[in-house]
Formats: sequence, structure tokens, C-alpha cells
Amino acid sequence: MAQTDVVPNPPTSPRPPATPPGSPTYMPGDSPRVQMPPQVGIIDRFEHAVEKLVRALEKVNTRNKIEDAKLEVTKLVEAEKPRIRASKLEYKLVDEVWDDGTSKYKIVDSAAPPEEVTDLDEYMFVVRARTETGASKQVFYIDIKSNGLRDVLRVVLREVCGLSLGEDKITLKHLDLLVEYIRAAYISTSSRLVSLLKNREITYDLLWALFKPNMEIYTTVLDAERPACCRYDSGKESMTSSGIPYSHVDCRLLDFNGQVFGEVSTALGTKNFQGAKRIDRLEAFPLKFHAHQKEMREYFVRCGRQFTSLMGQHHVQYRGNAFYSLLHRERRIH
Repeated sequence: MAQTDVVPNPPTSPRPPATPPGSPTYMPGDSPRVQMPPQVGIIDRFEHAVEKLVRALEKVNTRNKIEDAKLEVTKLVEAEKPRIRASKLEYKLVDEVWDDGTSKYKIVDSAAPPEEVTDLDEYMFVVRARTETGASKQVFYIDIKSNGLRDVLRVVLREVCGLSLGEDKITLKHLDLLVEYIRAAYISTSSRLVSLLKNREITYDLLWALFKPNMEIYTTVLDAERPACCRYDSGKESMTSSGIPYSHVDCRLLDFNGQVFGEVSTALGTKNFQGAKRIDRLEAFPLKFHAHQKEMREYFVRCGRQFTSLMGQHHVQYRGNAFYSLLHRERRIH
């Protein structure tokens, strides 16, 4: 029997594994391809992110509500606390305006009766910016609430001798706060004043800053024929009978009325002027700005000694004019 050769079939390639419908397939040797997630997955993730954002916002709102509630509780607790005068180491600036209904000045916030302690009373001092009736500029007033600070100022402003170091630390803190405010409020004014004084000049609106309590003031009396010296007490802006503004200065000097020798009051005035003016050209100015201060001081000492030597009754002879005061005006006798 003849023998036949059996030729084996070639090996077959393995079948790719079965995959679920819709799954990506690739042949051996092909590069794998990434299948993008379906549109439904994108929407799900977006909704999930929105939910997380909403929950986060709810937490923020909850925290804000809690903080608001705490703030309201704090306000209620503070409102229930009794107010204590000058308990805050702070100062307060408020506006004071004219009320036509009550015909008096008032602070914008309704003020409690004087016997009650208001929120403004808790500050060391209150600066009131008052708008005068018919005026365009404000006038500032300082209400001292601290008893310790008031006691210090009462001494300082009366004797102008400075602050005693024996004051307690709390009072010194109150005074420091007042000084801090004054320096900050008048920083531009101080800058202008320093610049003018370097040139020995002054403007009308800064005349008030030129004088200090007890300062020696040079002026002329008796129709500007004789110089005189007095001490400064206070000053303010006034109006003449014709409505012209002028700087009114209250001073004191030594005099003798025939029985008593002592200090008497007198008033000086400086007319309104425009621009800067030399200080020694004013009707009254501090003696230290006189061109011949030393000589004028010696002159006043000689006149004072001669004046006191003539107190009483004397038989003397003199040349010149005599003067006497009548209705606050000097009268000349030839």
C-alpha cells in the first residue's frame, strides 16, 4: 500500500478575546487607542462639581450668619453695659449744626439729657466742628470729658507753667492723646506758621497763633506817640460797628488809680489785612519781634520806675501833652 504524506495545516492565529459591545478593539501590532468617555459621564461630573460648590457656599453662608449673630449679640451686650465717662482712651470728632426747629446747636446724633452719660461721654475728649449761622467756615470746640485731663488743663492754662510730673500715668495718657490730636489737626497750620515766622511775617488768619498767654506785647498809645508794653491774656476775632473784622486782644498792665497800684485790663486791636505783613508793623505784636528788643525793654523798665516814684501827690513841672481816659478812649489835653 502506498504511503501518503499528510501535510499539517498551518497554525492559526489566536482569536482576540471577546469584548463587550461598544468596547474598543485593536489588532495585534496596532497602537492602542484611548476611548474618550461618553457625554453622559461629562454631565455627571459637572453636576457633581456644582453640588460641591453649592455645599461650600452653604457652609460660607452659615459661617457668615454665625458671625453676624455673634456681632449682634456683642452689640446687645455692649448696649446693656452702663456707660462710663472718659472710659475710652480715644477722642471723637462730631459735627455740630444749627437746628432751626429748636433754635439751638445740636450734634447730628440725638443727644441724651445732660444728666445721662452718652456714647460721646465715653471718650477722653470730643472735638465739635460747629458751622456758625450764616458763616461758611467751621469753628472747632473741644469738650474735655476726662476729669484728670480737665484738672491738668485747668492748671496749665491758668498759670502757663507746664505739666507737673507728679500726675498719675492715666492722666498723662489722656494728655498725650490730646497733644497727639492737636499736632495732627494743626500740622498744615504749623507748617505755614513756621515758614512765615522765618521771614518775621504773619497773615491775618494766623494772628491767633502769634500770641501766647503771659507774652509781652509791644504797642503804642496816646496817638502812637509813646510805646507801651503789656501782657497777653486772650484774643478773638470781632467786628467793628461798621461790620469790619479785626483781631481783638485782651491784655493787662500795671497802673495806679490814686489809691491802688496793680494790674488792670486793656484791649488792643489789629485791623484786617490782606496777604503777609511784617510782624513789627502790626498795631500790637510780641515784644521779641521788635527790631530793638533789648533797648525797648530797658526803656520800659526806666518808665516803670519813674511811674512808681510819682505815685501819690507831687508838685512837678513838665512839658508836653496830658492825657486821660474817658469811655475807654484817650483824651488829650494841650
